[in-house]
Amino acid sequence: MSIAPASVAELRRQLHERASTPADRAFSMPGSFYTDPGYFQLEWETVLAGGWHCLGRADEVPEPGDFLTADVLDEPLLVTRGDDGVLRVLANVCRHRSMPVVAPAVASGNVRRFVCSYHGWSYDRSGGLVSAPRMDNPAFDPASCRLAELRSTVWHGFVYVCLGSDQPDPGEAKLGLDDLFTRYETGAFELVHQAEETWHCNWKTLVENFLEGYHLSIVHPRSRNWYTPTSLCRKALSDPDPASPATTPTTRTRSRPAASARPPSARSSGIGPSSWPPSRPTWSARRPTTWLACRSCRWPSTASG
Repeated sequence: MSIAPASVAELRRQLHERASTPADRAFSMPGSFYTDPGYFQLEWETVLAGGWHCLGRADEVPEPGDFLTADVLDEPLLVTRGDDGVLRVLANVCRHRSMPVVAPAVASGNVRRFVCSYHGWSYDRSGGLVSAPRMDNPAFDPASCRLAELRSTVWHGFVYVCLGSDQPDPGEAKLGLDDLFTRYETGAFELVHQAEETWHCNWKTLVENFLEGYHLSIVHPRSRNWYTPTSLCRKALSDPDPASPATTPTTRTRSRPAASARPPSARSSGIGPSSWPPSRPTWSARRPTTWLACRSCRWPSTASG
């Protein structure tokens, strides 16, 4: 799909205009920001592809061979712990013919080896090639072949991956997030419940929903409203004061565009035809609802409303 420069340039002009408006005269962004395929592809390339994405909790893969699967911007990924105890994020793509080494339907598990179901190539728990049946080519060196490893980090107990290379680690971004998360001691939390929802919306709609408390008393009167009531929420017109009490719930949020709405140009590989754009540009966002609990009390720190 090709971007229409005039359309994107106009949307960027409108965005700059809205961002320059005084806070007491702010307006919502035009609907095109949420539906225009060209603008979404620009966001994909300049915002989403280069940022950090949360894949889960380190305590979900505590033992060697434990793994969980994820899909970030059409990149199938494996979060796995090797025999050396190191947690890695690997491409869930065999180096031979680009088939998944773990079926997409398998969310998690424990293995001795990752084995591609197409030609039987197998990889150890750290991604190194162990066996390639009947590959008798003298020029082929199995020791130099391994599953691609992506840049990742464990930050306050959460596993993050970055598809780009120029972003600082989350703790080095100087956003005051370390001070905020330290109060919750999330590194000592354990996952006790997880559910997943699919939201058919543009990714910004999901993010904006979690950034405001205006809707809490209406949408969540019996859950969130009792501990973060709308009446206590205020608009932040400047950077938050690290010394002020934190009210942000410790909930893991993962989002990705729906398979039917991803720009084909952003795909790293694929088999079969694809259709773009859809008749009506829409995108989905997946939002797992995660309860995190202290080991000592097992009391959920947050719950879905």
